[in-house]
Order: sequence, then structure tokens, then C-alpha cells
Amino acid sequence: MRSLSILFTACAVLTLMARYSGMAQPAEKTLVGYLVDKGCAAAIMKSPKEKIESKAQRHTRECNIDEACSAEGYGLIVGDTLYLLDDAGNHLALTYCKSIHQKDNILVTVTGTVRGEILTVESIKKKIAASKKI
Repeated sequence: MRSLSILFTACAVLTLMARYSGMAQPAEKTLVGYLVDKGCAAAIMKSPKEKIESKAQRHTRECNIDEACSAEGYGLIVGDTLYLLDDAGNHLALTYCKSIHQKDNILVTVTGTVRGEILTVESIKKKIAASKKI
């Protein structure tokens, strides 16, 4: 009887630990950053932190849609953090990059779920600059 009580208590403790230790489903987030193919993103991330965002801003659409570059997939650079897009996100990123006409500065709003460094993408939209108040 005592061992059954210990087993029950251990199960209850483990259940509570699992529930409150961050193992819950990650929440959906909206991130604003620069779309960059993974190969170039890896190179950009080796830059000093203060230069990462400006290098991501200068990354070109042509590179993003180049077959050799786009085959690796995409990342989203937000400040000095790189999120790697999931397969669906890679498809959405390529479609988005092919649909725009700007040369660089591919600033987007991405909605999805973050698990570690992987961003499971729901949507990618052009980031609309905030209007200036006069």
C-alpha cells in the first residue's frame, strides 16, 4: 500500500512539473524582420551584432529567388536573431519574393509559432511602414 501511495505521488508531481515547466504549446507570434535565404543568412549572422540588421536589409531579392540559394530555404532575421523557416514557410517565402519588385530591404511581417530556432509560418506579409504624423 505504501509503494502504491509513493507511485501515485510521484506521478502527480511529474504531471505538475510537465504542465508548468514550459512544455505547453508555444503561442502564435508576429515577428517583423528581413527574409534572407539560409546560406546568406548564415554568413550575415557571423557579422558583428551591430551590423547584422543592416546587412540583412541590403540582401537582394535576386539572391533570394536564385535557384541555388532558395533551394536551402529561408530565414527571418529579427535584430540579431535568426529564425529558420519550416518547409511551408520556405514555400511562402519563395512565393512572396517572386511576387515583389523591390531590389532589397525585404522587410516582412511573419505570423507563426516559434520552437527553438524554427519558425512554423502561418503567413508572410509586406511590412507596411508606420505613417508619420504631421
